[in-house]
Amino acid sequence: MASVTAVRSVDASSDLAGARAPDGVSDARAFLTPVFVAIVWILMTASAAAFIWQYSSSIPFWDDLEMARWAVPGERLSLAWLWAPHNEHRIPLAKLIYVALLRATGDLRSVSYFDVAVLSAVSLALILVARRVRGRTSTTDAFFPLLLLHSGNATNLLMGFQITFVLPIAIACVVLVLVATGPPIPTLLRFAAITACLVGLTFNGGAGVTQVPPLAAWLAVAGVVAARSTNRRTRSAGRAALGLAAGALILAAVYFAGLPMRQGMHPTADAGSFLLTTSQVLVLSIGPAANTYWPFSAIVVALLVASTLALLARTFRRVAAERVRALGLLACVAASVFLACGIAWARTNGINETIGFTNRYVMLTAPLLCAVYLAWTRYGAPLPERAVRFVLYSIVLVLVFFNASAGEVIGRRRQFDAASIARDVRRGLTNEQIVARHGGTLYPNQQGGLERLDVLRAAGLPPFAARSARSELAPAYPMFRTQPTSVEHADEFLERRADGKLVLLVTSDGELRFALPPGAHRLRGQFGIHPDAVRTGKSHAVRFTVEEQGRDAPRLLFGCLLDPLAQPEDRGFQALAVDLPQPTNESVELVLRAYDPDDPECRHDGPFWTDLEIE
Repeated sequence: MASVTAVRSVDASSDLAGARAPDGVSDARAFLTPVFVAIVWILMTASAAAFIWQYSSSIPFWDDLEMARWAVPGERLSLAWLWAPHNEHRIPLAKLIYVALLRATGDLRSVSYFDVAVLSAVSLALILVARRVRGRTSTTDAFFPLLLLHSGNATNLLMGFQITFVLPIAIACVVLVLVATGPPIPTLLRFAAITACLVGLTFNGGAGVTQVPPLAAWLAVAGVVAARSTNRRTRSAGRAALGLAAGALILAAVYFAGLPMRQGMHPTADAGSFLLTTSQVLVLSIGPAANTYWPFSAIVVALLVASTLALLARTFRRVAAERVRALGLLACVAASVFLACGIAWARTNGINETIGFTNRYVMLTAPLLCAVYLAWTRYGAPLPERAVRFVLYSIVLVLVFFNASAGEVIGRRRQFDAASIARDVRRGLTNEQIVARHGGTLYPNQQGGLERLDVLRAAGLPPFAARSARSELAPAYPMFRTQPTSVEHADEFLERRADGKLVLLVTSDGELRFALPPGAHRLRGQFGIHPDAVRTGKSHAVRFTVEEQGRDAPRLLFGCLLDPLAQPEDRGFQALAVDLPQPTNESVELVLRAYDPDDPECRHDGPFWTDLEIE
């Protein structure tokens, strides 16, 4: 199979067309293809940075709130704190980088921008590796920035602490680069670099250490093969690799020594639930769209991985010189599988059947698809190799806009939460009142949130600093002219477009609350049921209400029942115009709801509000 290591010299688009281009066209393509890939890389990097600029906040939430105290002057780091578990993870490398960036800039958003820079650098490195393996750039090499830099990865982009996930992704990709390039049997320097990556993975929590066993096992196998070489330098490198592999495994064992299991972990014995969550985490490598298109997304990813395993097995059997590298690529695939299994073991609870689609797991297993791409680039026969690359590229290209839309929903929610907290600080609310109002949004428990806010207030740090981020000032819900003061009791609020117009879909247990300013006399806007719910026949009758609260007893100001399946005139946008009572000195709120009058607990697929404005 001499062709498996041949240099690829034809671009995927021309491959699929099956025609050989004239020399002039080939020269133009040789120039334009790298330019195209570079433009995609720049645009994806810029879009990820713009997403952070638009939606991130200097106000810390959850783990960022835990880490924000290190911006306080006088706080001293210690080796004990670096090694101490954060929940059930030891993350000394992530802690060190986080604190260094926080102290250098005074702004936790710098960590998010650092994450984008890391992912951008990794995607560029993978583009260059694919070029080196093939001998030229292909348009499909834009796969890497499309996979690693989309804003569907919203939770990890907007929360600085998620550097604990970004670093393992980057390090796993570096290992892949080291395996895919260079001699089939690594040199001593390459062995040392791979071992350094294994140490970095071990120092980055569960997302890193779970990938160490298959990679260390491959390092040991490669060491055994090298130690049997007739070349003296290669034998020395092989013996060193064996020692390095043993050291990496010992360090991983030390990682787990004395590591407590966090309350709330659910190690599962249910094989079905375990496999379901594992597959969800693996498929989430393509972004949040994996959930929407499940199980089709799982079938596609499974076929890609299975075909790659078959390719590597065939290479191992037929090309003796490439056996060590083929096993290395297999180890990279296995590392992502081990990671997904670790998440499934710790998080599967038998209740939430979609736990594997949690947004923070987006891209954790992206190195899996990168390994698939590079394995086919190096070893695939011409036609199937081109087809696999084209399929991978097409998937991420088609889904990039869907993933961006899903990320925007998370960004809007974070923007609203940050703006609400900033507004309460400006209003002079105490820390106790802020924690009571924002509950689990700010921190998992009120006492812990209160203690950490006290430290930040004393130090004059966000949210008590004078400066404000764009997300703390921008409207959280652009479909409303007047912003709600709170969004309560909602499982899910989604931005969608109805007939081209931005609307806010609401659930039956959701409330929109608006404060009535002095002089307010009318509420205007539009409401209705989304056309998609009507077309699919999923819509039931929905009652929309506007209620006044805060004077004496609550008073209903507006009520309207829409039943678009039975009444055609109830379809589309409905005008809302409500005259408001005369103002008093009391604090008054408007509460907007949408629910099934016969079954208030029933969930609906399409009620929405838009263009709400208090005049």
